[in-house]
Amino acid sequence: MAAEGWVTSRCLEDPGFPRLLFACMDRLGIYECPEYTVMEYIDRGTPRCEIIVCVVKSIRYPDIQQWSVTVVGFRHQDTYQKAAGKALRHLC
Repeated sequence: MAAEGWVTSRCLEDPGFPRLLFACMDRLGIYECPEYTVMEYIDRGTPRCEIIVCVVKSIRYPDIQQWSVTVVGFRHQDTYQKAAGKALRHLC
């Protein structure tokens, strides 16, 4: 990850919750992949990773509007799973 700023990814090649989140979104008429915006940094000597997951509105269900969730963790490998899980809970 880049240390200087935010990086956007789809995370679909990563195993686990990101694929499950996308599969659930597809069933609800949200056909665009969620975007994971990531920034890794050091805070008082501790590595941190902040991820924002953005999900667009549903085509099939107009009540489901665009939304996002934010998660802060320690490393990208753990935090993207946590972010996808939080987004999945929000979606369901």
